[in-house]
Amino acid sequence: MKTATPQDTCDHMMGAGALSFSWWRYATVAGVGAAGDVLGDGWTATVRCEDPDDGRKSVTRQFGHADVIKAARKVVKAGRPGIPGTTREMFDQCKHLVFSADYADFDACTSDELLQVIVLGKVAFG
Repeated sequence: MKTATPQDTCDHMMGAGALSFSWWRYATVAGVGAAGDVLGDGWTATVRCEDPDDGRKSVTRQFGHADVIKAARKVVKAGRPGIPGTTREMFDQCKHLVFSADYADFDACTSDELLQVIVLGKVAFG
């Protein structure tokens, strides 16, 4: 079993293209060097997305490596069909992230789903 490292979670969550979707209004990442390498004690991100219940408002959340792993474990524990709105592909990628990180390959859509679970507790967009 090889759980994802902070570098893995940063690459998959912040580098897969999820933040290009229109509901993500703002994102900043700390603890990452110019070459994308995680520095020191890890990384943290602050993201803001549209409030799914009122598009004029926003939801802001700060999170890091431990939060990504916790959310991935939540998805895996929920099983399939699991958390409403999640896809089989995202479920499979979360299993890889937790149990066999070398096989994880999040794309924009799957990383977006996991980011929504982290920020909103559910998948509301997509």
